[in-house]
Amino acid sequence: MSSVRALVEEQLGTGYRYQQFDCNGVGLLPGTKVSLKMEAWGDLLKDFTGDSVLDIGCNLGFFTFLAAQRGASKSIGVDVDRKRIDWAERFRRQVRVEFDHEWMDRVEFLLDLDDVVGRFDYIFMWSVYHHMFKLHPDHDYWFQWLFEHLAPDGQILFEGPFTPDYIIERIGLGDVWTRETLEAAMSRFSWRYLGPAKHTGGREMVLLWR
Repeated sequence: MSSVRALVEEQLGTGYRYQQFDCNGVGLLPGTKVSLKMEAWGDLLKDFTGDSVLDIGCNLGFFTFLAAQRGASKSIGVDVDRKRIDWAERFRRQVRVEFDHEWMDRVEFLLDLDDVVGRFDYIFMWSVYHHMFKLHPDHDYWFQWLFEHLAPDGQILFEGPFTPDYIIERIGLGDVWTRETLEAAMSRFSWRYLGPAKHTGGREMVLLWR
């Protein structure tokens, strides 16, 4: 068994199934929520040649790796969960050594958004915004932060809840979260709805750009 496959087996042994990898470190196992996300976003994930990518709430780093594999000049994943970042780093190091994937050198992982420097051509923000909002419950604050970190021709691929019912259930902040306040904060961008998220209920997909 290869070292990477052994690492995959170890990770699967934890019982965690949100992001999963095949023995090449970047493939999907069938039936995961991640595969549904890829299907939903479609062509927007096909090519990142020469682009910089910021993956907020990167988890085990699947989409951070994917962007680098598909040509990103820089792909940074951020997650406050140290265990997730530790797993992502282990995958990055082992896949780089075993398969000599030079694109792994363009991947970096951080634990804090305060450490993010510069502007990015793409920002992924999936299944994470309600956690960000809980840390700082102000839509204007977060969308100004995003505006400041998005390149002039950049795009934000945003998937998150827009209705207070979901927020009340998950984080208890429905009294300060409404569709109207969220859309008002998003108005500093051009944006459009792309449809409901396929992998879970109560969330929608939105594309934002400058």
